[in-house]
Amino acid sequence: EVTISGPAGATIYYTLDGSTPTASSTQYSEALTLSDTTTVKAIAIKDGVSSSVATHTFTKGTGNGGGVQGED
Repeated sequence: EVTISGPAGATIYYTLDGSTPTASSTQYSEALTLSDTTTVKAIAIKDGVSSSVATHTFTKGTGNGGGVQGED
């Protein structure tokens, strides 16, 4: 599971397809469950001001336990 956090009172939007998130993207409301290697991009918008884009690629594990691991 992947959780996204931002400033108090901000609304977070994210994408899983590599595109840049906007206020029209999917609104984050609960932890994301990823089963494959995925690039998550997210922004926080508060009072009409958008943050810079946060990007992180989570790579499907290949060792014991499988799962998805963060990759810097």
